[in-house]
Amino acid sequence: GGEVTDSEGLTVNIDPNSIADGYQGDIQIFTNYVDPTTTSGALEIPGLEAINLANEQGVLRSFGMGQIELEDPNGNSLSIADGSPAEISIPVPASISTMAQPEIPLWTFDESQGIWLEESSATLDNGAYVGDVSHFSWWNADLFECGIVRNVQLGCGEDPLANVTVEFTFEGMNVPAAVATTSSTGTISQAVPCDTELEVTFINPAVSQ
Repeated sequence: GGEVTDSEGLTVNIDPNSIADGYQGDIQIFTNYVDPTTTSGALEIPGLEAINLANEQGVLRSFGMGQIELEDPNGNSLSIADGSPAEISIPVPASISTMAQPEIPLWTFDESQGIWLEESSATLDNGAYVGDVSHFSWWNADLFECGIVRNVQLGCGEDPLANVTVEFTFEGMNVPAAVATTSSTGTISQAVPCDTELEVTFINPAVSQ
């Protein structure tokens, strides 16, 4: 067992004798903290659509996320044993710390469905969300909201703005919420909160704002 904190503040705490199949030995922990308030962080987010515990579909507003993987020294993947959860701590970005709730759902990304699933919860402790997880992959501390998909087409006169990168900002959060690239016809389909004003900003330096 042991605790590891990366340079961004993402912490993983694993109890002794809690690795599946009775593994004993050295463990390599790979972490990737994602700050959702930055453009580079928003580019890493694998979508915003989610399904909560009530089986309702909506979208997420992230307060920090991280990707965690375990391997043995030979590069073989390791997992947590059933009934032996690990504790993770996800830092909340300073720019949205005043909006952080005392408790928040924890979501894991289902790659087969391409959607976030609510699985557990975390509590706010000294500027970070701390909670137990039953496995390692993507973990996201988010508020869940009603969501819709908006189809946006961008153009200059009659010409579509194709293959340009844009940033979405949702009403009430003055930080990037998502980043996407337009298609060959200048269109983007983006899941956004219901009844929320959506601001679209070009971040491609080759395109005038």
